Amino acid sequence: MSATAAAAKAPKIDPNMPVTLHLTDPLGGLVTVTVPIEQVLDVKRAMGARGYVGGEIPLGGYKRPYGEAANFDWSLIGAQPGTDSEGDEGVWCRGHFWKKRNYAAETTGQKKPAAIKYSRGALKTDPPEFIETSGELRMVPLILFRGNGRVNKSFLKPEASNGRAAAHR
Repeated sequence: MSATAAAAKAPKIDPNMPVTLHLTDPLGGLVTVTVPIEQVLDVKRAMGARGYVGGEIPLGGYKRPYGEAANFDWSLIGAQPGTDSEGDEGVWCRGHFWKKRNYAAETTGQKKPAAIKYSRGALKTDPPEFIETSGELRMVPLILFRGNGRVNKSFLKPEASNGRAAAHR
C-alpha cells in the first residue's frame, strides 16, 4: 500500500482536538502546554528553538532517512546547530554537544548506505544500554540519518519544506 493510499484510509482527526505536551526547559523546569493538534509542531518548533525538550532520547537515538539530514529542523528536538571549542560541527542539545559524523557508504562485506550520525562521548553516568562502542570509542547517539525512507516534510525547516531546500554539506 502506498503512503498516499495509507493516508487516505487513516481516520480523520479533528484539527482542534487538544493535545498536551510535557516539556523541560533548559534549566530543568517542567512546563505543560495544551494546544490544538494542528499546532503541535509549531509549538515544538517555538519551544525547541528556546532549548525546551520533550520526552527522552530513544535507545539508539532518533532514526530518520538520509534525505532529511541537510534540512532537518533541529528545533523539533530542542537542538541548535553550532560548533564546539575545537571547531567541530554538530548540535547543542540537552546541555551537551553532539558531534556530526559522516559515514561513507560501505560497498563490501556488510553493505550499508551513507549515513550522518550526531553523537557525543559517553559519560560514566550514561546507562550502559545507551552506549555504543567502536574499538576504544564509547559514544551515545542523538540521531542517525541513513537509508532511503520517506522524507517527512513536516520535520524539515519550514523554508526547506516550501521548496527552497539547501544542499547537503
